[in-house]
Amino acid sequence: MRLTTEIRAAVLVVLWTTTAAWSQQVGNKPIAATEIGARQQAATQAGAIQLDDLDQLQAQFWGLSTDEMRRAKLLMQGPRAAFSVENISPVEVLGIHARSADERRKYAEKFAKALREDVERSLAWEREFQGAMQRLYPNSPMVDFSAMPPVEASTTAADMLNVPRDKVIDPQAQRARVPVQASQADRNAGRRAIEQLQRR
Repeated sequence: MRLTTEIRAAVLVVLWTTTAAWSQQVGNKPIAATEIGARQQAATQAGAIQLDDLDQLQAQFWGLSTDEMRRAKLLMQGPRAAFSVENISPVEVLGIHARSADERRKYAEKFAKALREDVERSLAWEREFQGAMQRLYPNSPMVDFSAMPPVEASTTAADMLNVPRDKVIDPQAQRARVPVQASQADRNAGRRAIEQLQRR
């Protein structure tokens, strides 16, 4: 896929501003957003980055402005595309490339809220699914372990997967069952220590 001249120019602006921002940051000091922010804003306002319907839906879902979504899309056409998975969210991109600590916090909070809501939805779905399985198939296990030979695995892992314990050979438990044989010297030393304590 060939990039248009406008997109190439936008990518160069991002590369330059990212490098400039990195070199200006020392320790926890915020990045000076003067020239960097102005150049990124100019690149997005110049129309170098167009938002399609999917981009606009994503912006709405994440609660981002059009300018924020353009900036995220612009950043994803630069080095971020090489460092991240394809489906990284625009909020993560903006957070990673935040221009100040406040901006980073803003995007981190957006992402944390979205992730928490997703986990709550997933857990609600899982509870509903388990309830449906119990209602529809009350006497049938989801997996029939009866024909399965015992396998070597920890009982902790088996418990997490609802594998019956009689189908698991726990190597830690096997080691704990082997009696420890004390040497004759160890037994003699123990007896002497007990005798000394009794004499006192």
